[in-house]
Amino acid sequence: QPKKEDHVAAARRILKNETDNPPISNVIWVGTGDKIGRHTYYKQCKYLGQLYSVGDDIALRLEGGSTGMAKILKLWQDRQGKLQLRCQWYFAVCDLNEKLAHHHDRELFLSTSVDINYIETILYKVDLLPENEFFSNSTPKSDRVFLLRQSYDPITHKYGSIKDAQIEEIKSTQHSRQKRKSR
Repeated sequence: QPKKEDHVAAARRILKNETDNPPISNVIWVGTGDKIGRHTYYKQCKYLGQLYSVGDDIALRLEGGSTGMAKILKLWQDRQGKLQLRCQWYFAVCDLNEKLAHHHDRELFLSTSVDINYIETILYKVDLLPENEFFSNSTPKSDRVFLLRQSYDPITHKYGSIKDAQIEEIKSTQHSRQKRKSR
């Protein structure tokens, strides 16, 4: 399997090479945008009927048909009508250059790599769960549920711990933000 750095490069190639954006009818902006410079930023959009918000964890289509996982940091439309997102990548164990002694095959690592992609590369939402929730018997297991307990810096090759409380705080902030928007 290709390394994560290859996934980031593949996503960049899609952004650079694709000149056609999806028709505006595929993306519906939710709420009013904030015009800053040449871009109009939004907190949410509907793409192919699914609501996506800043902070959501998603799967993205990469060049060559592979899939990458990322967190949405920003959503915007530029003056030319290009619909884009800034995302922070998650690495899977197979994407790392190091062999890890203790890991789970569904584990992802929050990286420091950030990239820009077209909204049309979004495939679906994914759930990243803290260790205690991931391993509980009450959590349904699906191909869209992953374990998150560490971060990884691809430049320094250093790992960091992500505590369950930090993940829960991120999730509850996203959940309460979504509740406010739906009112």
